[in-house]
Amino acid sequence: MGINKTGGQAHQVSTQAQQVSTQAQQAATGRALALRVITPQDYDALVDELKGIVTEGVHASRWLLIKTYHKLGATILMNEASLKPQYGEKYIERLEKSTEINKRDLYYALAFARKYPDLTKIPDGKNASWSKLVKNYLSDGKKKKADPVKCTCPKCQTVHDVKEMSKS
Repeated sequence: MGINKTGGQAHQVSTQAQQVSTQAQQAATGRALALRVITPQDYDALVDELKGIVTEGVHASRWLLIKTYHKLGATILMNEASLKPQYGEKYIERLEKSTEINKRDLYYALAFARKYPDLTKIPDGKNASWSKLVKNYLSDGKKKKADPVKCTCPKCQTVHDVKEMSKS
């Protein structure tokens, strides 16, 4: 009597699937630790695997953010010719109000799409981050001073900078 290879393979796959399912259930309930002792090498391998998972996730999220801003800028760029005649040079401000996306982000996204139409040509490649691209390649390198915070003095009813008031 011969063994049906297809049936035998299916049974083997089914048995393996059941073992994996059982191991997953045990791990979920914490019983997997009782099944074997983790050696220092196993622990080191686990730590390396966990670090790798986080590293992959961080790189993936950074790249996704870069792609998002590029797509945002490219979409504005494709519609810029239509936006300017209708809304003038202030079309970014209008988009800011309509989309609730900060106009600085819109300007950077637009500058990014103009400067790097091909994402494979961006500096640092897959190691890039949005903040590094903005700081090193899209801005003029000058730190912008924040507008001074003003308040009205309750004593003299004069408007002062908050820094100025804290000195007195």
